[in-house]
This record gives sequence, structure tokens and C-alpha cells, in this order.
Amino acid sequence: MKQLSFETINGDRSIVIIGSGMGGGTLAVLLARAGYHPVVIEAGDEREWSIADEPATGRPFGIAKNRAIEIGGGTNLWHGVTAPLDEEDFQDSRPERHPGWPITRDTLVPYWAAAATFLGFREPTRLELGHWPAELSAHATDLGVDFTRVTPKLFRVLHKPTRLKPILLELERKRQLTLLRGCRARRLEWSQDGTLAEAVIVNRGGELHRLVASQIVIAAGALESPVVLLNSPGGEPGGRYNRMGHVGRYLGDHPMAFVGKVRVQQPRRAPLYSDMSDGMGNRVRIGLRPKDIPTFGNSNLYLRPSFGERSNDVEDKILLSMVALRRPSSVRIKDLATILAHPRVAYRAVANRFALPVRYRHADLFFVTEQGSERISRVQLRAAPAADGLREGGYHWHVPDGDLRRLDVMFKEVIAPSLQTGGLTLTAAPTIEHWREHFTSAAHHLGTMRMSATGENGVVSSDLRLHAANNVWVCDGSVFPSVGNANPSLTICALAHRLFDHLQPLLRATDTRTDVQAIVDTPGGLPRALLTGATGFIGRTIAKRAAGRLSVLSGVRADAPARQAPGRVRIDYADERSVSAAVADCDVVIHAAYDPNQPMREGEFAGRLVDAGMRAGIRSFVFFGTYSTYDSLRDRVDEASPNSSLRLPYIVGKQGLESSLRTLSEKYPEAKILMLQPTIVTGAGGSWNRFFDHAAESLAVVLPHGGAAPLNAVDVDVVAEAAVRAALGTTGLSAGFHKFLLNGSAASSWADRIAASAKAQPPRIARAGRGLLAESLVMNLLLCLKYTGGRRWHYPRLGVAPQSDGKMPAQALTLRGLDRLTVAGWAVVDAAAARRAGLID
Repeated sequence: MKQLSFETINGDRSIVIIGSGMGGGTLAVLLARAGYHPVVIEAGDEREWSIADEPATGRPFGIAKNRAIEIGGGTNLWHGVTAPLDEEDFQDSRPERHPGWPITRDTLVPYWAAAATFLGFREPTRLELGHWPAELSAHATDLGVDFTRVTPKLFRVLHKPTRLKPILLELERKRQLTLLRGCRARRLEWSQDGTLAEAVIVNRGGELHRLVASQIVIAAGALESPVVLLNSPGGEPGGRYNRMGHVGRYLGDHPMAFVGKVRVQQPRRAPLYSDMSDGMGNRVRIGLRPKDIPTFGNSNLYLRPSFGERSNDVEDKILLSMVALRRPSSVRIKDLATILAHPRVAYRAVANRFALPVRYRHADLFFVTEQGSERISRVQLRAAPAADGLREGGYHWHVPDGDLRRLDVMFKEVIAPSLQTGGLTLTAAPTIEHWREHFTSAAHHLGTMRMSATGENGVVSSDLRLHAANNVWVCDGSVFPSVGNANPSLTICALAHRLFDHLQPLLRATDTRTDVQAIVDTPGGLPRALLTGATGFIGRTIAKRAAGRLSVLSGVRADAPARQAPGRVRIDYADERSVSAAVADCDVVIHAAYDPNQPMREGEFAGRLVDAGMRAGIRSFVFFGTYSTYDSLRDRVDEASPNSSLRLPYIVGKQGLESSLRTLSEKYPEAKILMLQPTIVTGAGGSWNRFFDHAAESLAVVLPHGGAAPLNAVDVDVVAEAAVRAALGTTGLSAGFHKFLLNGSAASSWADRIAASAKAQPPRIARAGRGLLAESLVMNLLLCLKYTGGRRWHYPRLGVAPQSDGKMPAQALTLRGLDRLTVAGWAVVDAAAARRAGLID
């Protein structure tokens, strides 16, 4: 057997994660961003490879794809649907259930919020329908459902589901983790006393290799994780690590099926039932679940737009088989002819997948139900060994008849009365026989390595550690003691965040970190800096200047576009837990982020960063203010110059930031808080450079005092270098609050800078002609119309922000075109007047 070597920065503190799906992938990202350089074992690679892995015996799963063998695992098939577990899922109120969750629901609530932020939701604490504005939750009554026996359950849906593959690949590119592609973890090797796992045995290219690690996390999914332990010495039933034979047992899922139809007597829109916008770029929807869960089970009923009054089993079967498809092009060829023969399938598929503004005339009743705990439903080893001498897993999926009977009673006693009371007419009602024949898996494989308080009832403890070993953990859907009725992705991601908290003290046990300067003085040691606003003009430059001097953890806002998120941590500055997670294990914070939509909360967000940083042991913070040159300053800008008196939101917000930082300095006298206050920051790609270029192309530009007001622009490289030096502690400053003006070396004016831009591109000006001039005029006109409409607006080519009343003062910046239309002080100009003047067609 060969020893498998890999490059790591942690030496004997290495951590190996088996699997890169929602559990293992999330944990790997968190560890990598915290500097622990995990090693991830993945059976697949970058290529798309999803399979239909059917049970050897028992009930078929019945869907086209149920596993993704590739980097990112099941996140590549995930549709972005999230919901937390219900309170009843944590209660042992049903006699047929084995002991349930050994933790309370309240334990997971903050981790659900952290997971929601990680996955890309804004307002991550809005987990229940009651947390949303009344105008949204009121849509639950649109179909007239009687809520005496049922209650609406909220599901949040990402418009673009988070895929961990690009994030993991970006972290690998930055050498923050190691991805072992094409490797299958086959078994564990134990220490002599059996308390520790010393290595993972992996199959790579048909050969077995030994991979040594100090901490091992099994996260290969509920179908594969138990196979690793069952193949390991002591993992057999009755063995040290499987004494009660629970490993691989209680294979659960969410049985689902179309079970009937209703007719809406008065066609109406019901957006909350079919998907509606949450106002933050994503969607929300509701299902209906019974209030009396102990009696009727934890099922969820969706009412989805449909055609006709009768069920069509062929159409229903096609739709169910498409549940785990990642995109329409993944439809199987053999189903394509059937779809063409049944065009309503396409409509139903689109209406079920996307938020279409349809009127409900008929609706499908689509059930997703909880599966009861049954030992007979299991993952076990096949009899014959594979080519490497170890055995593959085989599955036996069993849904007890008791679940079907309870579902039948629930429909008759709860669902039907609730719908009919509201004026909905059942046109096709379900039967046990129909349900038994047509239900499928939801590809939510769960429960084969159950969490429990003791080894008598499960496999892992409440902190996800294997009961009989000290350094083996499990982090995927296999740990669920009960499966609930919702997509498990949010909870798996939350469990990964919780496990990250448990692992950090173990991984830091030999950490010799003291303070920033001590690390700088240590050969090869780099202080770790959280850099917020990492995708901005200044933030990007800081990251470049910090290379080889700081270990930078890049942060972006929680609502940042997906293209900005790979390899970076999302931060919700309004959420204390999100901020705390971002600063964990950092030595210094460089806050270069600015939210133009919330300028007045700059001070509040800074307070949250400093509070969280101080709790994490950080004592050095760098912030950015501003020295505005909009005012009537006649001479060169220096530290004796008064700051701007203009009441622009950006300036007021930065003034509030300075006030908050002074207060925080008094609260934490041991902290070093620096505020860098640049004037106008210029450089290639910056918004001010774009403004100067645009001004040079305009026919006329009117500036304060004829353009003679001082500019003293500072280059972005100067600003970035100052931030890096401040973070490194090379300024020799004591604890306390310090602020510095960053200005240019030359006393240039606004007119000088615009003239320089014009000289830099004379051919472009000379060939301008009427077309370019007309474009410039239209741009200026639109600028005016926007401001006079009183709306907040940020013009990316100009890079200027309006006052709180939506209007810029006359002294700040005015534009004029062809000497026939003067825009003085952003005076009201309407399109009709512009046409009469011949400025636009």
C-alpha cells in the first residue's frame, strides 16, 4: 500500500474531509477561509457526473438522478429550496420513532441563519412566515384555505442555487485547500488502542493509498458514509464502532407524489403558493402541513398550477423523474418523446420550477411526507468484494405501510376539509393504492449514521463525533435522527457551521499565535487580515499590495452577486453571528466595504465589526473615511482643511463612522483603530477616472470656481499601501484612535485633471461628431431627470451620489450641452422641453 502525500500548511494538525457536498464542502470552505487548509477526498472531479443509484432490493428510488459524483457533490443538483426543521421534529411524541434529535431546535436556529447567509440569502433570520411583512404573509389566504387544521410552512428559494464546485476550485487555486480528485475513501485505520483513526485508505486509480490525518470528517452522504465505516475494522455489526448495529440502518427519505387535483371555483392569482419574489432577489413559497403532527405525521402539501380536473399518471411520472435534473437539457431522451406527446408536461414543469404569474383554475396536490424510522430500511455491504478487496454498498429502501395509512387518514380528516371549506373542489382524490404505486424518492437520503445522546441509540454524538472514537466526525444527511418534511440542505449546511465551531479549538490547540507583530517577525508567518469590500476598486488594490505580506480573507456583502462570491466569505453586517464568523481567527480587520444603499449605517456596521473582533482577540482595525473637496477650498487640501459641509449621504455616513470609531476607542482602550481619509481616489478602473474621461468628452463642464478648486487626488496604490502598512502595525502607533489624510503630492485642480484626460485621448475628441455629443447630452438629461425625480441614484460612469433629498447642490457639479440647455443646480428639465430645443429626437 502506498503512502499518499499532499502539501499542507498545518503539519500534524491536518484535517481530511471525505466528500465535498453540502456538508463536507461547506465545512471545507469554512476551514479553508479560516486558514486550516483541509484536504478533501472527492470521488469525482470537475466534470458533471450524476447517477441514478438504485437500491439492490426494496423500493426503487424512482427518479432520473439521485447522486452527483463530482466536486460539490449534491449541491450541483440542488434547486435552492430551503426550510428549517419544525419544532415537532425534535420531539419524541410518536411511539414508532426511535429516540430523536439529542439537541433542541433552538440550538440550530443561529446556525440556520449562518447557513442562510453562507448560501446567499439576505435577511437570513427570516425562517418563518411570521417573520415577513404582513403584505407578503397575507397572500397565504389567496386560495381561501381554512387554517383550522393546517398551517402554512414557508420555503425560501434561491434564484441561483449556490454551487460549491466553483468556490472549492477557487480556494484550491489560492492554495487554501487540497482537492484529491478521483479518490474514493474505502475504510479507516485505527490506532493501537482504537480510540483514534490514524489514516484513511483511499482507492486512487485502482490502487490503495494511505492518507494520514489528525482529524477525519466523513461527509460522503447517507448512501456512502456508512460504507466507509462498515468496511473499517470494528465497523461491522457488533464491532467497537458499531456495537448496536446502527451503522447503515434507518435509511430515510421524503416520499413524494402527485396525489390529486382541485378546481378553483373563482380563478385567482396565488403567488405565495406558486413562488413569489421576496423583494431581495430570491423567492418564497408555502406549503400546508397538519397542525396535529403526532397524529397525522409531518407531511407537506403543495398546491401547484395545473391543467384539467383529472390526474394523468404518465405526466405525473415524467415530472417526478425530473426532480433531480440540474437543467432542462438534462431530460432523458426516452422521456423527450413523451413530453412532446403531452405538451402540458412542459407547462406544469415550468410553472412548478419558476415563479410564473399564473391564475389558478386547477391545481395539482403534490405531497412530500416524512418517512418513519425503520431499521429494515438500510445501507449494507454487498457479499462479493470489489477489485480492491473491499466491498461496495447496497441499499434497501423501505417505506412502512403505517406511513401510507396515516397519510390517507390525514388527507380525509385534515386536507380535504381545509380545501373544501375554502371553496376548492376536489376533482381527483388520492388512495393508498395510488400512493403506494406512484411515490418516489426526493433524493434526500438521510438517517444512516444517526445522531444520538448515547451509543445505544445511534452512531454519532450531538457534536457529530463518532461515539467510540475521538477524532472521527460525520457531517452530512446521514446524521438526521428524523427526516422532517423539508429539503435538508439548509440543516446540513447549518450542521457544518456547528461542526466548524467544535473543530476550531482542536485545530488551534497547538497554535502559537500571539499578536500581529509577533507573527510578522516569525519567519514565514503572515498575519491574517479580513478585507471587506474585496471586490471594490480600493479593496482589489489592497489585496494585490498585500500579496506575500498578509494572508487575506476576502469578504463581500451577503447580497453580493454570485460572480463575486467564489472564494470569498459573505458578510451580513446587520447580523452579529455572520460578522463573528467572518472575523474568527483573523489578526486584523481592514474595512474597505461601502454600501451605497445604507450609508447612514456605516457607524453601526463598524461597531459590530469591532465588537466581534475584540471578542476574537483582534486588536488592530483599519477603516476608511473621506476628505471631500466639493467645497469652496481655494488652496491645497491638507489636514488643516475643514471637511465638507455638504450633507451628502456618503459624507454624512463617513462622519458618523468617525464618531462611532471614537466611541469604540473609548470602549476598548487596548484597541488600535486607524481611519484613513483619502481625497479623490484615482487609478485605472476607478469611478473617478471614468468621470474625468466622460467630462473630457462632454462639450462643456461647469465646476466650482471655474474648475480652480483644489483636487489633490491620491492614487489608489498609495491608499492601498497605507492600508497594508496600517494592518501590519508598522506605523509605530500606540493603542487608541488615529486618523490620517491621504492626499496627492501635487496641488492640482479639477480643471487640470479633466484637461489631462482630454489630452490623453485627443483623437477620440476630435472625431466625436454629432453622434457622441448627442449621446453625452442624453446622458446628462437622464441624470437630471433621475435627480429631480427625488430617487436615490448612483451613476456608475460619474461615480457621484446625491443628497438625501435626491438633488445635488449647484456648487457640486453641473453639466451643460451645446450652449442651448443649461443644467444649473440640477434644475427641472423634462423630455418635452428637450425635444423642443432640438436636443433629442
